Amino acid sequence: MKNTLKNIFHFDKFFDDIALERIALSSEKIMLKKGEIIQRNNNDCYGVPLVINGTLRLFRSSKNGREMNIHKVRDGEICVLGALCILTHKSYYFNVSAEKDTSIVLISSACFKEMIEKNLKFNKHIFSILSDKLINALDLHEKVHLSSVNERVENYLKENAENGVVRKTHEQIALDIGSSRVVVSRAIAKLRNEGKISTQRYQIKIIKYS
Repeated sequence: MKNTLKNIFHFDKFFDDIALERIALSSEKIMLKKGEIIQRNNNDCYGVPLVINGTLRLFRSSKNGREMNIHKVRDGEICVLGALCILTHKSYYFNVSAEKDTSIVLISSACFKEMIEKNLKFNKHIFSILSDKLINALDLHEKVHLSSVNERVENYLKENAENGVVRKTHEQIALDIGSSRVVVSRAIAKLRNEGKISTQRYQIKIIKYS
């Protein structure tokens, strides 16, 4: 566990070996299957997850069952929203699930709180990450309110393409941009008719950029 904290999350920048050993003893490694939920809305936070590999999806669910993604935590990242809940003594206001098979380190709430309070360098590191997330959230808010759905879908495809290909369903894209599957499907059909993309099952290939 200590090697994981050092090699993947680089905690040796902030803590000496004795402190790392103490953190390791207050942590556990958890393997999550795709879709498995590890935290539910309004529940107390019992730890801060750090993703070794895979992706955690933080989302809200409406009364009619519709979901909206809030944030994702990927390889080598700390769930800073979980950290924020601990620091502010608030319950989780979202659900957390594994977007795909995911392995995490879960640091206990008490240990993480001590890390923040007693290590100024680590404290600044966490608040720097929170600042970045806030700026990204404001950028997303601006995109949602000032851009058309077609523009948001096109930008999403450009930003999430790997070698020119996006392997996402229409439903997944809708969750990520805060829209509905039907609206996203119309936007994708428009891009296809314009010759900007081609589509196959669970795959969208970008042909040209505007």
